[in-house]
Amino acid sequence: MTNRDWVAWHDHYDVPGSALERRLAVVRRWVGAALDEGASRVVSLCAGQGRDLLPVLAAHPRRAQVRARLVERRAWGSVPPARR
Repeated sequence: MTNRDWVAWHDHYDVPGSALERRLAVVRRWVGAALDEGASRVVSLCAGQGRDLLPVLAAHPRRAQVRARLVERRAWGSVPPARR
């Protein structure tokens, strides 16, 4: 087990060109493709702030037909950076 600062680690999603920003873009494309193919239920584990799912779902034409559950065990994972 490491003593990594996971709150600071998540900040790298906001760094243009970072590995995490690129990873998030890939995951969002996968989520969009699943919704395009007809997925009607989504479960996001270790969801954090929902950056992978919420923006894609909000913009998708089938958003009203999709049920989503975001699961985050650590409360700090859902706290937006500006509110930490």
